[in-house]
Amino acid sequence: QRARRRAGGAEGGGGRGGAGGCAWEGLSPDDTVYQMLLAAIKVKLQPADLPCETSKFFSNFMLPMLPPGFNFDIKATSYKKLAKFLSQMEKKKLLKVKTVFGKECVEKVEAGHKDVLAYVHQEVAAGG
Repeated sequence: QRARRRAGGAEGGGGRGGAGGCAWEGLSPDDTVYQMLLAAIKVKLQPADLPCETSKFFSNFMLPMLPPGFNFDIKATSYKKLAKFLSQMEKKKLLKVKTVFGKECVEKVEAGHKDVLAYVHQEVAAGG
């Protein structure tokens, strides 16, 4: 399991915010990136933050959702690239990506999407 966590880029985590342990234990890389997106939409992102370049969206809003000590690499997912992940999320109607001045930007997120509404964010204290 430790090797899978390293290969997946995520260490720690389990489930969707349930009791006992960290909510991120045992998640696959695909589930981890999805949870990062849901957390970013529900907890961190403000309407004034959009539109936002996709790379900045990932680094400024999604990555900070990981608990301290966790590492993540999008290449460890089945998507392999951020653009492919975001395209799939667009198909799920979680967000809208648009080209603005030749750069891919997240234009809109759906905070009312059923998966976002069902997501329970578990605060993790720094160092724990």
